[in-house]
Amino acid sequence: MASIETLVLKDGKKRYRVWWRDPSGRVRAKRFPKYDSARSFLRDVEVDKVRGSYVDPAKGKMTVAEAWERFEAGPLRSYKESTQASHRFHFRTYVIPAVGARRLNTVEKEDVERLMHDMEEQAQALGRKFKAGGFGTREKTLRALQRFLSEMVANGRIAKNPALGVKPGSRPAASIDGGGQALEVEQVTALVEATPEYWRPLVALLATSGLRISEALGLRRRDLDLAAGSATVRQTVVEVEGRMIVTTPKSRASRRTVKLIPSVVEMLKGLALPLDPEGFVFTQPKKSEPLARTWFNRRVLKPASTRAGIRPQVSAHDLRHTAGAIASKSGMHPMAVKEMMGHSSIKVTYDVYGHLFATMHEAGIAAVEAVYSAESVH
Repeated sequence: MASIETLVLKDGKKRYRVWWRDPSGRVRAKRFPKYDSARSFLRDVEVDKVRGSYVDPAKGKMTVAEAWERFEAGPLRSYKESTQASHRFHFRTYVIPAVGARRLNTVEKEDVERLMHDMEEQAQALGRKFKAGGFGTREKTLRALQRFLSEMVANGRIAKNPALGVKPGSRPAASIDGGGQALEVEQVTALVEATPEYWRPLVALLATSGLRISEALGLRRRDLDLAAGSATVRQTVVEVEGRMIVTTPKSRASRRTVKLIPSVVEMLKGLALPLDPEGFVFTQPKKSEPLARTWFNRRVLKPASTRAGIRPQVSAHDLRHTAGAIASKSGMHPMAVKEMMGHSSIKVTYDVYGHLFATMHEAGIAAVEAVYSAESVH
C-alpha cells in the first residue's frame, strides 16, 4: 500500500518519503522536501499505474546533459541537417547552461517557463541589435527542448513532457521569424541603386516577392517562369556549420509559386541565367556553387546600405519583411499576403502585419457606405 512517511532531521526540519510498489511489485521510495510535492508525486504514481503509463523514476536519474548526448547521437540524426544544427546550437547554448546538471525527471514546466522568461528579459535588456534571447531564438530553443523531451517520454525515461504548453513569450509588434525592419519604397529604390549591378536582381526580388533568402538562393533555372512572371519554391539552400546544403522548404506552406513584379522580371531576363535547368539562379560571380546568406549580407547588403544611407544596415531578412509590409499596406488581401510570404497560418500573418491592414478595413467601410448611399438615392 502506498504511503507518505514523515522524517524529522537533526535540525528539526521535516522531509517526506513516499513508499509505493511499482507494477512488478517491487517496493520503491523517494524523498521530498515538501509534503505537497510528495502527495502530488504519489497521486501521479497511482494514476499512472492504473492507466498503464507508469515510468520507473530510476530511468530519469541521468542528467539533462547526459540524456542530450544520447539524443544527439541517436534520434537527432533523423532530422534534416539544418534542423540538427539548429537544435544542437540552441540546446547547447541555452538549455544546457540552465538545466543541464539537473536530473531529467526533476525538470518541471515551471523550469521551462523560467528559461523562456529569462531569455526574454535578456533580449529586452540588450536591445534589438543583440539577437540572443529574441523571439525567434526562444521559439527555436523551445522547439528543440520539446522534441528532446518528447523523445525521453517515448523512451520511458519520463512520464510527461514538461515543455508542452509552454509559450516562447511575447512577439514584438513588428516581428517575424525573429525580427526585421521594414523599408519604405524610396529606401528600397535607393538600396537597389546602391547595389552592384550583378546583385541587383536578387536584392529587388527579396524586397518585392516575400521569398526567404534560403528560398531565393535555392531557385534553379527550372523554377523561374519569366513568361508568366513567377518563381516556384521547391528547395532551399542553407548554411550548416560552414557548409552549403540543399534541403526541403521550411513547411508545406513554403512550397509555393509567387508572382514577380514586371521590373524584377526584366532584371532577371538581363541576368546570365544557367543553361542547365538544374543550375542555380544566384551564385558567386563566375561560379556555379550555391551562395551563402552570411556572405551576401556581409559583402553585398551592408556596403549597399551604407552607400544608400540606410540605418541600421539592412539584412536579407529585412527585405523579406519589407515585401510583406508593403504588400499589406498596399491593400493586398491578408490571405494573399499569407500565400506570398509562405506563412504556416493566417494567424502568423495577422500577428506580424495586422496593424497594416487597418487601411484595408477603412476602405471596406467606405465601400459599404457608398453602396448604401447609392441605394438611398433610388
